[in-house]
Amino acid sequence: MRAVDLWSELRPNRSRLQDRTCQAHNNRGLTGNIIDQVVVSDNCATGIEADIAIADRSYNFVQMIDHHAVLATLFMKPPDNLDAVTEIPADLSKNLHQLCVRYPSKRDKLKYDKYRRKVDKKVEHEGLKHQPVTGEQSFTHCYKALTRIIVDTAKEVFGVAQQWEGEDMKVSSLLIHSLEKRLRHIGGALYLERRNGSTMVSGESRAELESLQQEYQNTVQALSQQLTLCKFILNRRKVLYKELYHARMQEVMSRARIRNQKKMWAALNGGSTKRMVNAGKYIFLPTAVNSHSLPG
Repeated sequence: MRAVDLWSELRPNRSRLQDRTCQAHNNRGLTGNIIDQVVVSDNCATGIEADIAIADRSYNFVQMIDHHAVLATLFMKPPDNLDAVTEIPADLSKNLHQLCVRYPSKRDKLKYDKYRRKVDKKVEHEGLKHQPVTGEQSFTHCYKALTRIIVDTAKEVFGVAQQWEGEDMKVSSLLIHSLEKRLRHIGGALYLERRNGSTMVSGESRAELESLQQEYQNTVQALSQQLTLCKFILNRRKVLYKELYHARMQEVMSRARIRNQKKMWAALNGGSTKRMVNAGKYIFLPTAVNSHSLPG
C-alpha cells in the first residue's frame, strides 16, 4: 500500500533541533532524531487537511522514556472515484471492551511450548501451510486466519487480563464513621421537625431531635436570639460537615505518610525506588521526611 509521510508532506523544512521525536538519555547535545512518524494512505492524501507536531510542553513529559509524543490531526474525505463508507457504528462496545491477553510471567515458561504446539496444530488443521500466497486476496485470507489462531490460542493458554474495576477510595475510621452516623440522624431530625413530627423516622433520629431541642432551649432562647429550630439544626449540621472534612483529610494524610514511610524503608533495604518517581513540575518532600508530617 502506498502511503504519505506527514513529516515529509507538511514539514519539508523540519529539523532535528525543533522537531525531534527521540533523544537518547546520554545525548549531551540539543538535537535528536525524527523516527516516530504518522502516515496516511496515498488514496486519501489528495485534498487532505492535516497537521503534525511534537508535544514538547513541560506537562507533556512522559517519564522513563526518551521519546516525545507526536500530535497529528487529520481531516480526511474519501476520493470522489471511490464508494467509501464513512458511517461509524453506534454500538462500539463489542470492540471497546475486549479483554487483552495476559502477559506471561516467569512461572508460565512451560506454557510457551504448549502454546506453540496448539498453534501448529490449528495451522495444520486449516491447511494454511500449504496455501500459497499469490495475491492480495490470498494474503488477506492467510493474515486473518493466522491472527485469529494466534490470538485465540494465546487466550486459551495464557488467559486474559481481568478488567480493572477500580478501587474503593472511600476513607473511613472510627471518628469518620461516628460523624457520618450522627449526620444521618441529624438529617432525620431535621426532616421530622419540618414535618411537625408527623412522619416516620428512626428512634436515633427522634432522640437526636430531642437532644437538639434541649440544646436549642439552653443556648438560643436563653440568649434571646432570633433563630428558628430548623435554622439551628442546619447550623449544627454545617459544623459537623466541617468536622467530617477535617477528619477525612487527617486520615488521608496519615495513610499517605505511612505509605511513604513504607516506600522509603523498602528503598533503604535495597528495594526499588521506581514508585518514588514524581513527574510533576514541583516535587514535594516525601511525607515520611517532611518536617510537617512528624512532631519535632
